[in-house]
Amino acid sequence: MLFPEIPVNCCVLICLLLSSCVHLEYANATQSLTQEPADTAVNFGAGAVTLQCVVAEKSGQLFWIKDGEHIGSDKDVTIPGLSRYAIEGDASAGEYNLKITGVALADDGLYQCQVTPSAMDAGLNSHTAKLTVQRPPGSVSLDGSPTMSVKVSEAVNLTCNANGANPAATIAWFRDNAPLEGAIYSSGRAANDVSGKLWDAVSVLGITPELNDHGLVYECRASNAAVTEPIVAGLTFDVQHAPVVAVETIPAEIREETTTICRCVVDANPRSVSYVWSKNGDTLTGVESNQMELLVTKEDHKATIKCSATNTIGTTEGSMELNVLYGPRLVEVPISISVDEGSPAQMECIGDGNPTPTTKWTRLGSRATLSTMQRLQFDTVRGSDVGVYVCSVTVPGFEPITTIGRLDINAIPVIDSPSVQRAKVGSTAILECRTDTKPDPYLIMWSWKDIELETGSEGRFEAEQVETAAGGITSLLHIKRVRKEDYGDYNCTVWNDVGIQSKIIMLEQQGMDRIIYIIIGVVAASGFIFVMTIIFMAYCRRRLRKNKAQVDHASKEAIPVEIIPQVMSLKDALNKGKKTGDEPDGSPHSSGSRPRYAMPHEFVNRKRDSWEDPQYRRRQSNEYMEPHQFDRRPPPPWEDDYDNRREPYNDDDPYARHDNQYSKFEDAKPEPIYHDRSIRSQRSRHSDHEDYVDPRDFCDPPYTRYKPEGNGEYRDRDDPYGYEHDSDKDSEVSYDSKDRLATNV
Repeated sequence: MLFPEIPVNCCVLICLLLSSCVHLEYANATQSLTQEPADTAVNFGAGAVTLQCVVAEKSGQLFWIKDGEHIGSDKDVTIPGLSRYAIEGDASAGEYNLKITGVALADDGLYQCQVTPSAMDAGLNSHTAKLTVQRPPGSVSLDGSPTMSVKVSEAVNLTCNANGANPAATIAWFRDNAPLEGAIYSSGRAANDVSGKLWDAVSVLGITPELNDHGLVYECRASNAAVTEPIVAGLTFDVQHAPVVAVETIPAEIREETTTICRCVVDANPRSVSYVWSKNGDTLTGVESNQMELLVTKEDHKATIKCSATNTIGTTEGSMELNVLYGPRLVEVPISISVDEGSPAQMECIGDGNPTPTTKWTRLGSRATLSTMQRLQFDTVRGSDVGVYVCSVTVPGFEPITTIGRLDINAIPVIDSPSVQRAKVGSTAILECRTDTKPDPYLIMWSWKDIELETGSEGRFEAEQVETAAGGITSLLHIKRVRKEDYGDYNCTVWNDVGIQSKIIMLEQQGMDRIIYIIIGVVAASGFIFVMTIIFMAYCRRRLRKNKAQVDHASKEAIPVEIIPQVMSLKDALNKGKKTGDEPDGSPHSSGSRPRYAMPHEFVNRKRDSWEDPQYRRRQSNEYMEPHQFDRRPPPPWEDDYDNRREPYNDDDPYARHDNQYSKFEDAKPEPIYHDRSIRSQRSRHSDHEDYVDPRDFCDPPYTRYKPEGNGEYRDRDDPYGYEHDSDKDSEVSYDSKDRLATNV
């Protein structure tokens, strides 16, 4: 037994209680909808959509209704005829959801969940849920796209269609990305849609094109819930209009007497345009293009140039007025006036130009500005006012022009021609009678030898009157083929409104012209300069020859010097002439009668001084010291016991021989100096150094001996230095000076 301790009557009581509780629960329970289907939107072609319906304590039978018709119940595992529809969910939880797979336009509609009444419960109806199957517009179009030709100022309607959409598409208008208002919108079921679920939308926008609409883009943008970005259709306006004309010139600044290009700038649509040009209303022929060349003059200032352009839409004209820049011109020039002293006077100077000219009055010879007005006014004329006045008219960019006017005081004529005038016999003489006095003379008369002549001719005589640059009057008397009897006095008489004046003018015979005297003087001066130049050159040449002869003579009288390029004793020098055979190495060859010149470059291996010569480099270095700079002197030749034979010459060290020989003279003592005056005088002429020793100091008779060819005996030569004289034999010679000969290399 499970419960051995519980009495049987207790178990019965418990069962009764449980049975009563269950009966009470069923007696109070009623079916209800805890979740109803909601409006749902889904895009066409979506995978699946579920409409939910949850019933609590369902006691009746559940049905799904679409557009008022039963499509299935909770007892159907699959809905007949609608394989894409199914009722699914946990029935124990009261879930009877309608699932639609492969959503199509046919699924769009109103759905409702219903539960039939039972013995204890009434029936249930959920609210109607809208299932919308969304589809973007199948096509969006704008009538007239992509380019619509319109005429300016003529109204036109733009129509945009958005077809095959669910729900119906909305349409917005834009002009160059700027939104537009005022369009008329309408929509309706698509005419060719068998499902009856699609909508067509139409929007119409009225436009009046303007010139600035040409080339602009108009757009309609269609959208609904099925699209994230609107679908756009657009068109471009081709606004056709009559030509818009503007006339311009190249260059923009027009100057007179230049060629200017007039151009007709046209904006037209269509662009096929014909042109007609006119000037001041007169048609210009031969010009059919949009530009023409025009030679501009001053008269073209303010002329009207017109261009007419025509296309298929219409004809338009454009014009401009020429602004020609031209230089100053005198409209009224000042005139010379003559007034009485103390009375007023005025002169006018009116100029024209573009830009407007400026006027300035000055007095001739002065830079001071008297007036900038066109009229120069004198309130009271005095003698100081008499003169020439200059009027300058200036236009910017052009050269100014000037004109003059003269102010005079009325007076008796004054003749200012020369009293004496000259002419050659046989030439044409011109006698001049000039007056600048105002007022101008009304009569000028020439008279001579009972002849009077105002103007015209009388035989060889002819008179005429001319106006001078200063505004005066000059009477000229021409005498052709002047004869000697024509020379003499001629009377010139001048009359004006104030008085009369006469002057005697003498005609004299003309001599030689001054220019001839000038030419003669120039020729004479040129001849004189030429002659002096020749003399000077001859003198210089003679002087040069004389100096050259003196130099040659001095060079011939120069005493030759022989330099022994090594240290040797007097004994060697005296015995040099007695040796037979070749000279010792490094000793120059001498002639018997006169020693030859010894060139420095012959002393060292017959080479010229060069840095390639080691002896030359040593002599140029700081270590080298000339032999005469040693403190010790070599001993006299009679005490010299070293071998006179020279050591072999060493090319690597040409000074080694000298160094060995000088090492023997370290203890030598200087001897008394014996020197010949004649030798000293000759030596001083050929040496720049005070220690220089002329080799002729040692020219004893043996030194001048020579050996004739084919004979082994030496013969004496003439003593060139006069050693045979008794006065010279006893002369004391300085052996110390003679030994210095070896140091002068």
